[in-house]
Amino acid sequence: MTLDGSSLEDRAIFTWSRRKQLEAQAQRALLSASEDLTVCCLVALGRLRASGDAQARLLAETRRLRIENAQFRSENGLLRGRLEKIPARQRPYYTPAARFQILEHMKAFLLSVDKTARTFLLTPQTIYNWLAGTRGTDAASARVASTGARLRAEHSVCSSRATW
Repeated sequence: MTLDGSSLEDRAIFTWSRRKQLEAQAQRALLSASEDLTVCCLVALGRLRASGDAQARLLAETRRLRIENAQFRSENGLLRGRLEKIPARQRPYYTPAARFQILEHMKAFLLSVDKTARTFLLTPQTIYNWLAGTRGTDAASARVASTGARLRAEHSVCSSRATW
C-alpha cells in the first residue's frame, strides 16, 4: 500500500491500461477477470464470517471494509476527475447545507483549511468565508449546537463499543 492509499499493483494496471489501447476482446476479458476475482473474494469472506472463530470473523470484517474503502476511493477518483475538468469558476455552487457538511467534515476529521480546500476542489479563502458565515447567524448556531449534541451521542456510542 502506498501513501495515497492505492496498491502498487493497482497503479501498475492503471498506468498500463492508459498507455496501451486495449482491444475490445481484451477489455472484456479484463472486466470478466475482475468480476470473477471479486466474487471469489466475497465467497471467501462469507466462509470466514460463517466460521465459529472470532478472529476469522474479525479478519473477514476487516477485509470487507478494505474492499468497501477501495470502492469508495475508486468512485471518488472518477467523480473528482470529471469535476476537475470543469473550470473552477464554472463549477456548481455548494448549497448552504453542503457547505456546513464540508465544514463539519473538516472539524470531525481534524483537517486543515488547505487540506479541506484541496479535497473539495475549493480555495482556502472560500473555506474561511464559510467559517466566518457560521459565526453570524442564530440559525447556524442552532445547527452547530444540534450537530454537536449528535456528535457527542455518536462518540459515546463509539466509546462504549470500543471497550468491549
